[in-house]
Amino acid sequence: MKKATKRTKLLLTAAIVLIFGTLLLLASCGGETFEEPAELSEIYFVPYDSVLKLNYAESAEVIPLEGTSYDDPVEYLNAKTFEYLDENTRTYNNSAGVSYNTSKEGVKISADRKGEFSVQWLPAEKPACIFCLRIYFCEVKTVTTPEELMAMNDPYTIYELGCDIDLAGIEWEPYELYGCFDGKGYTVKNLTVTGEAGQKSLGMFSAVHGAVRNLTLEDASVTVTGNCEYVGLLCGINQGLLTELRITGEVTAADADFVGGVAGVQIGASRGLSVNAEVAGCRAVGGLFGNAVTPKTERQVGLSFAGSVTGYEWVGGIVGAVTDVHNHTKDGSADRVYLDDVKNTGEVSGRYYVGGIVGYAIPDTYTTTTSSGKGGTSTSTHVDRVDLYLDRGINEGAVSGTDYVGGIVGAMNAAEHIVKGNCENRHKVTGVYFVGGIVGEAIGMTLDGFTSSVEVEGHAMVGGIAGNATAVTNSKNTGDITATGTYYDAYGYTGGIVGSVAKVEGCTNTGAIVSNKGCAGGIAGHVSGTVSACKNEGAVTVSAGRVGGVAGHIKNATAESNENTGAVTATSYSVGGVFGFVENSTVKAAASSGTVIGNDRVGGIIGTFGSGSIEGATCTAALIEAKSESADSGRVGGVVGLILAASKLSSLTSSASVTGCEAVGGVIGRIDCEITIEGLRSTAPSVRGTSYVGGLVGRGEAATLSNSILLDTTVSGGSYVGGLVGHGKGVVSGTFRGTLEIDALTEETEVYVGGIGGRLDYADNCANYAEVSVPKGRYVGGIAGRLIPHSSGSSYKTINCTNKASVTGGSYVGGIAGSADNAFAELCTNEAAITAKSCVGGILGGAKNVKSISNCTNKRDAVITAESCAAGILAKSASAYSSLVTGCRNEAAINCPSELGNILIGD
Repeated sequence: MKKATKRTKLLLTAAIVLIFGTLLLLASCGGETFEEPAELSEIYFVPYDSVLKLNYAESAEVIPLEGTSYDDPVEYLNAKTFEYLDENTRTYNNSAGVSYNTSKEGVKISADRKGEFSVQWLPAEKPACIFCLRIYFCEVKTVTTPEELMAMNDPYTIYELGCDIDLAGIEWEPYELYGCFDGKGYTVKNLTVTGEAGQKSLGMFSAVHGAVRNLTLEDASVTVTGNCEYVGLLCGINQGLLTELRITGEVTAADADFVGGVAGVQIGASRGLSVNAEVAGCRAVGGLFGNAVTPKTERQVGLSFAGSVTGYEWVGGIVGAVTDVHNHTKDGSADRVYLDDVKNTGEVSGRYYVGGIVGYAIPDTYTTTTSSGKGGTSTSTHVDRVDLYLDRGINEGAVSGTDYVGGIVGAMNAAEHIVKGNCENRHKVTGVYFVGGIVGEAIGMTLDGFTSSVEVEGHAMVGGIAGNATAVTNSKNTGDITATGTYYDAYGYTGGIVGSVAKVEGCTNTGAIVSNKGCAGGIAGHVSGTVSACKNEGAVTVSAGRVGGVAGHIKNATAESNENTGAVTATSYSVGGVFGFVENSTVKAAASSGTVIGNDRVGGIIGTFGSGSIEGATCTAALIEAKSESADSGRVGGVVGLILAASKLSSLTSSASVTGCEAVGGVIGRIDCEITIEGLRSTAPSVRGTSYVGGLVGRGEAATLSNSILLDTTVSGGSYVGGLVGHGKGVVSGTFRGTLEIDALTEETEVYVGGIGGRLDYADNCANYAEVSVPKGRYVGGIAGRLIPHSSGSSYKTINCTNKASVTGGSYVGGIAGSADNAFAELCTNEAAITAKSCVGGILGGAKNVKSISNCTNKRDAVITAESCAAGILAKSASAYSSLVTGCRNEAAINCPSELGNILIGD
């Protein structure tokens, strides 16, 4: 098979006007996983005194042929292979009046009386496909009067309009059309149909079984009062072929189901339909078709609608519902509806399941009851699946509704399909719950490659592509997304791409996100599976919590290579540059450069981390700020605001200035679990708070920092302030090369300030290069303000630590620590001057329960100046500890009028 146009060209002789335009439309509608149909079929009506020539590919191996006659009993003939009597031809004849001649070039078919003929063949290149052609050989009659128009009853007849017909003043009675009605480009005007409650199948025809083509239906009107089903300007139900129709008019059927500008229910095929109408119904209301389900893979190609569509539920600009609810086929097999090259410019409004192209595309669930034969019965539930294949769909009309509202589809459900993004919505979408620029809700499929540039407004489950979806990939939104969220869930689930989703990959948002409900993000509000390679560039502004530049909330998720550059602003908790709240998830290679402002649990990358791991996160934003001033709020960090639990934290880096109240860290605000963190880095200009402020971690009583460094950062606060940690368990291989700024005090106060940590259990191999100055502060040290191990084990030794900058304080001031409980100090050195009021030591200002202080040195330049109680190594302690201080040396002068000693007080 070369191309579809070469595979099947239908050429008619001069006596045949019909041109076979497109027999095979093999482009996969909508996506790469859409299977090529197993069967393609076309229906044609041709004069019986003409010859039809059908070209097929030379590689065709099997062509079953069937011939039946309308006038004679049905007979079947089959030619399953080509057996050539000579080089070119072999001829078959049958008693049904149809003759056909086959050759290598094709088939010639003719008939001497009315009847029907079908041709099927399997191309060798695609043996799974069957191509079918049904040909009706008809006589031709010309229609010129309303009476003739009302009497087109012969199934094997082509009725051709010979002029325009005006039906003004005529009360039209619908009937079934079995033949072919060819308008020949003429117009039927002023059709008027009225119906009452309980009637079915209303329109110009109650049902079309044959074909209608080349017709203009102008100013048609169908009005129904009360409940009814299957209403359309052309027909109630179409099971045939509709081609090249232009229809204008009005359908008024507010209490009716299955209402369309063309047909109430579409079971057949259509091409080239244009409708401009006002269409109003109740359930399953569409600009062209109320309901569409095509069990024989007929396609709907080249459809357009202008005007307005109004209904209660299942409302669409082209099709109201793609489902089997009208009981045409409940066989458990998957039916398919193909919409290709369709466009809506009309306004579409309803309450539930409203879409610019299709309102509702969800399988029908039904229950069957069976008898056991012994007086008992059993019931079972079945799903009759209908798959929507949508290709080249455009909506330019306003779409509004309550729940399940989409610019293209209100809601859809399929099995493992990828729906490709060659559909476009160009108008604002407004709804309440499950609102999307493309789809309100899409379950069981992947939406791939979509672009949305329109405003989307709803209350909850709102997204630029979808309100709720199983998966969205490689899609982009540039439109603004607004979630007013006045009721429904506590969370808005709002995203630039999708409100809530299981998987989102390779997506980008540049639109602004505004919501007054939580769970909002530049890409997604909530993610329950995978979020990777996504980027947000739009501003995210939310008046609630769980807000992120990429996603507001991720749970049980894998997140990798996500980035945010947009500003994130919220007036509540769990606010992050990439993720607002993370639960049981793995986060890798996250990055953000957008400013983040919230009230509590605010992070440059993650606001609140509930559980899981973080491996590689970088924040380069200008500012991360928590504005709350409550005593236990404002947990804010350059990377993470609050960590509740974590299995691994590594390679976290920030250069953002961080500002808050309590628990403020250049990288992490607060950690509420026991963990060792590898490789924290910060080059932030400043980290500012009131208490529990650290250049890397604000507060983490059970957290240990390993291989961490802070450069050129000003760390400011009032109490529990450290160059690296405000309050933590330990620091291993940590260095502070910044500036400490401590709030001025009017009286001596416990402040817990240290060059490495304000309060620590221990420090190992740490160095401080920053001046520590708190003139009236108690518990001030070059390494730690106070060392208080949770246990007295040897693992809590402070070892190999060096202070290289001056220390100034009130009382309990030391070159290494202001005070230590269960004190272990080994191989520690102070190299800078110490000035304080009392309890001043070159290594420790004071100690309780000394375990061992060994091989520590107070260098020559580390002059000690105090009013009372000063010593070169340990000042305030019980004399009983003297035997536990060994191998230590003081080289500096001690300027103190009372209570002084070279190593210990009184020595």
